[in-house]
Amino acid sequence: RFNGAAAVVAMLRGCRGVRSAVPGLLRRSIASLAAASAGNLVRFRGTKGQSRWGKLLESDGVSYQAQILEGVPTEPVLTDQVEVIQQVLAPLPVDPAPAIIIMGLNYRSHAAETGKDLPRFPVFAFKNPASVIGPDDTIFIPKVAREKPEVDFEAELAIVLGRALRNAEAGEALDAVLGVTGANDVSARRWQGKKGGGQWSRAKSFDIFCPL
Repeated sequence: RFNGAAAVVAMLRGCRGVRSAVPGLLRRSIASLAAASAGNLVRFRGTKGQSRWGKLLESDGVSYQAQILEGVPTEPVLTDQVEVIQQVLAPLPVDPAPAIIIMGLNYRSHAAETGKDLPRFPVFAFKNPASVIGPDDTIFIPKVAREKPEVDFEAELAIVLGRALRNAEAGEALDAVLGVTGANDVSARRWQGKKGGGQWSRAKSFDIFCPL
C-alpha cells in the first residue's frame, strides 16, 4: 500500500520471473506471475533493461505487462505507459536493502514443530541484505552447508517498508508500509544450532539465502 495514494494501493505477492534470452525459458519463468493478481505492485526490468515499478495488468498467461509507476516509493504517480515484463526483481525500494529484520517462533505451530516454548518476547534476528535475490534466481548452497539434512526453506510473509523509520508509533509504522510479499527464509540448520553456536543470523545470511 502507498501512503496518501489510494489510486495505486497494491499488494506485493506472487511476483516471480527470470529474464532469459531463450523465449521458452522466458515464458516459463514469467509464467510464475500467474500466482499474482492484476493490480499488484511489481518491480521489474522491461524490454530496455531498466528497473521499473508498475501495476500488474491482466494477462493471457503467456506474457505479462505492467502500467508504469513513477516516483515509487515516496510520491507514486500512475502513468499511461505500459511495458512488457522481462525480469521480475526483488521488490526493494532501496537495493540492496539497508536491513532485513526477521522474527522467529511467532507461529504456535512452528514452535511446537521445533519443540520449543512460545517466547515471552518476540525473537528478532537479522539476515544479510546481500542475501536477497529475485524470486526465481538460483540458490547456490555453499560447500560448508551441503551435508544433509542441513539447508531448509521457510515460507515467510515479508513486509516491505517504503521509507525510513525510527522510534515510530504503530500508526506511523503502518503508513510506511509499501506492501507485502512472499520470502524464502533459507536457513542452514546445523549452523543455526551447535555448528554455528546458535547464531541465527549466521545460519540465514549466506549469499543468496533470501529469495524475495
